[in-house]
Amino acid sequence: MYTEVDVAGSKNFLPDMNLQEIRQALVDSNFPDDVKNALFRIVDAAIVKGSMADDDKKEILAILDASMVAEKAELTAMKDVAAALRDFAADVDDAEKRLQQDSAKAIKELEDQIQELAQNLASSSPEA
Repeated sequence: MYTEVDVAGSKNFLPDMNLQEIRQALVDSNFPDDVKNALFRIVDAAIVKGSMADDDKKEILAILDASMVAEKAELTAMKDVAAALRDFAADVDDAEKRLQQDSAKAIKELEDQIQELAQNLASSSPEA
């Protein structure tokens, strides 16, 4: 059985959870401690009472769902950033290799020009 909840205007369907399962979902969540503690007080009071109003249950499930959606979006963003950084590092490595090759080629050309100039000077200098 699934419960329909409205999170930020989008309909989501969460599995119906008993109060203990909701409490465990809170334990597993990444909410800040003060938020977790406030939600624990609500759920723990409902556990002692033996039930929770459907609207309250839907609201807590919606909070948990929104948290999971946000965590998934954050994870996706972190993966995208990591991929972009890997691509950037590869581009930097390629540019460094090209720079080294271009520098070696330029040095070789300069050495050849100097050698040719030295030979030209030696062959054109007046003999004493």
